[in-house]
Amino acid sequence: MTKIYKTFTLEKGKMAIVSEKLNIILKTKEKLRKMLIDKNREA
Repeated sequence: MTKIYKTFTLEKGKMAIVSEKLNIILKTKEKLRKMLIDKNREA
């Protein structure tokens, strides 16, 4: 019981880390996209 719970918690932790990383990547891509749009407007 305890072992299964520990593994489950560990997996949840890993998932949280992965989703956090994906979030950061998406935000960075969005920022870069906006920067490119702004540069195109200025040009």
